[in-house]
Amino acid sequence: MAAAAPALSLAAGSEEPLDDEEARKRDEISRLLLAELEMPAEPGGELPPAEAAEEVEVSLPGMEVSEELEVSADMSVAEESDAPVDEVPLEPIDLSSLDSADGGNEARSALDLQEDELRRDLEAIERRNMLEEEARKAVEQAEREAAERADAEARAMADATRRAQEQATRAALEEAQKRNQMEHERKAQEKEERKQREEDARKRAEFARLEAERVQREQALAKQRAEQEERDRQKAARKALLDARRRSGWKRFQPHLLGVLVVLALVAGGLHLLPMSFYTPSIERIASQRLGEPVAIGELHVALFPSPEIKLDDVKIGKQLDIRVGTIRMSPEIGSLFEDRVRIKRLEAQDATTSAEALPRIVGWFQRPEGQSVVEFRRISLKNGKIALQGVDVPSVSGDFLLGIDGSFKGGDIRFTDSTLKATLTPNESDLEVTLSGRAWKPAFGPGILVNEIIGKGVVSGSTLKLTGVDGTMYGGSFTANADIDWSSGWSVKGEFTTERVDLHGLMEAFTRSATSTGDLQSQGKFEMTAPKFAALFDAPKVQVGFTLHKGNLDGVDLVRALQTPRSEGVRGGKTKYDTLSGTLYVAGNRYQYRDLRMQAGVLFGAGAFDIDAAQNVGGRALVELRSPSNQFRGNFAIGGNLNAIVLKP
Repeated sequence: MAAAAPALSLAAGSEEPLDDEEARKRDEISRLLLAELEMPAEPGGELPPAEAAEEVEVSLPGMEVSEELEVSADMSVAEESDAPVDEVPLEPIDLSSLDSADGGNEARSALDLQEDELRRDLEAIERRNMLEEEARKAVEQAEREAAERADAEARAMADATRRAQEQATRAALEEAQKRNQMEHERKAQEKEERKQREEDARKRAEFARLEAERVQREQALAKQRAEQEERDRQKAARKALLDARRRSGWKRFQPHLLGVLVVLALVAGGLHLLPMSFYTPSIERIASQRLGEPVAIGELHVALFPSPEIKLDDVKIGKQLDIRVGTIRMSPEIGSLFEDRVRIKRLEAQDATTSAEALPRIVGWFQRPEGQSVVEFRRISLKNGKIALQGVDVPSVSGDFLLGIDGSFKGGDIRFTDSTLKATLTPNESDLEVTLSGRAWKPAFGPGILVNEIIGKGVVSGSTLKLTGVDGTMYGGSFTANADIDWSSGWSVKGEFTTERVDLHGLMEAFTRSATSTGDLQSQGKFEMTAPKFAALFDAPKVQVGFTLHKGNLDGVDLVRALQTPRSEGVRGGKTKYDTLSGTLYVAGNRYQYRDLRMQAGVLFGAGAFDIDAAQNVGGRALVELRSPSNQFRGNFAIGGNLNAIVLKP
């Protein structure tokens, strides 16, 4: 309220007091005014005196008024002053009418009007205060909501910052772990590569040592052969001289007759080859006695120039005539032609063909000491020999073998003509030691695995070959193996093997080109093969191998795509990258069984088993699980199709 409050003063000295109704109204008005003006009430309920007020004496009719009622003379509304804004201006009350007879009624009417006006003013003030209170509450509510929003935003920002920090910390930790893992793997790989290089160097050194030993043995054998030949020649000369003295007339004449025939042939025109078919039965009989098997000779020729040579063509050996030799050339000692025992310095068999089943019989030829009684062989050479296997193209072989004066085997070597594999044979009491060495050798039988280098040792005892300590390299890795080969009753091969860091892609190409999986293979297994004939050994092999693959791709299946977008018709093709893949492989004939498969590739895990039949059809089950910090996916799939198109169905 901007106007100054008017002063209202009632004379306290009236002879008659106001009636109760008027007093009550006056007190009510005073209380309301004081409450509005926030002023304390005077004792006794009297209104406070107003400044600059004038006393007006009012007398009420019918009443003895001893004191004057003082009111403001002009009762005008005061102008705006420095009074408080909440003071309410009061209309001046004209009490002059109280002098008249109805002055009391008019005064009461004025008071009622004033009261109504004051009430309206008070109601307006209350409404304004209420609006101000509502506005204040609205402002406070808005401020409170703004503060709450600010707090919520601050908390959200703090949570986001905390999560970002946690994520950054986790990412940094994962990155550190990844770096540590990569560093560990790098060091492990370097260690493995260093170990592999050392192993390769050791194997090369061992190979070089064995090669040097072989050369030394060959040189020693050659020297021994030359010395033995000289001793035998001298011994034979002495024996021939003694025998010549003891011969009968006809026996003494027979060698001379043969010598005369030779001289006559030379004199007759220096012919290079003389047909000697009439001697064929005698030569066949002598050869059969030496080998212990029937021998048939197609043609017989004798060469006299530049050195004596006996040439046999189309030679067949055995009851079934299953061993054939295109040409046999024999170089006899000229002096032995005049003796009972012909000494052959060198026998060369060229273009020989035999079956694998006949090989044990050939070995037995060198174990017949009585065979040297008629014809004495000292050195046997084999050129372009072939082992006939149905459906298998075996490389040709060559060899050199030394025999003692008693016909016993003194040693030798046999090798493929392409120099991929060589075996050195050394007699040791009743056994025969075998030393293997080779480079870039691919077996003609079996899956055709390419072996970069191979060395090994073995012992032939009777009808058994026991190979031990076979080491080699293939497809960037290494392997070790041992095997027992028995041909006493049919053929049987049993053995064990291990591999390290072999390139899976190159190895699988030796078995099939329908799958191109990759990785480093580590394995350990055993194998067994039996068959009545050598050519059928690999028709039904039995293999059990436990394997672990590192860092590669599994061809033909996409496990992630099958897990994320499964289809009722199945997911076909693709690749799955893995860190490790392990399991067990069983091979029985042409059926492959994979069991206990376990795969891990980061957060991807898998397990399962499947079979591959002879027609390369695939069947099995696979359980795949994707474990991430936020989500987990799991799927169970049926494996079907074939190696060219594997299908995963949920």
